[in-house]
Amino acid sequence: MKTLTKEQFCDRAVKLCNNVLEDSDLYVNKFEDESFIIVESHEQNDLIEKLLNKYNLLDLLDFHYYDTITGFYDEYTTCSDCCEIIKTSPDSYCWQPDFILLECAIVCKKCVLDNKETYLDELIEEYINDSSKAFNSELFSIKDLLDDEWKTDDKVYQSGFHVGMDDNPEEIVSNLPDNKDFVFFVTNTSQFYVEFKILTRLNN
Repeated sequence: MKTLTKEQFCDRAVKLCNNVLEDSDLYVNKFEDESFIIVESHEQNDLIEKLLNKYNLLDLLDFHYYDTITGFYDEYTTCSDCCEIIKTSPDSYCWQPDFILLECAIVCKKCVLDNKETYLDELIEEYINDSSKAFNSELFSIKDLLDDEWKTDDKVYQSGFHVGMDDNPEEIVSNLPDNKDFVFFVTNTSQFYVEFKILTRLNN
């Protein structure tokens, strides 16, 4: 028997789960250009693992046995635009989302960057005058926002566990003049603190 590529194995694994398990409706997507399966239960994941072990023992895999091919639905989802997989759970202290979450959609980095101006405008509408939301440097830069209306200064705010890192977005905006709109921008994340800036413009 010929060895199976990752794509071929994932196709077989999905068919097995959907045929054997009740209410199983799995399908194969792409994550970082590789075939990947978002599972909804440990039962589905265990069945795929058993199939993987079987083919590995028979030396029928044309990919590394320890390659990650599954992830749970509470850590992965699919892009509303292109349907490729997005990892939504942090994997390091410096992690920042490489996707955007809108009212009715979640959009991956590639799709955002392909339509940067459109999504930038949408996010401004989503984040404006909301101290609980912020742009991050994974998708945009401060320069993307700066224009004839939006301005910022050299002040970098810090919130964290070190002494003096107690800047509070709500307190910051409470000191703004009534005629100013604002958005926040996270510039740095680390194990013990985050750094952020505020951009403002005159409101209409």
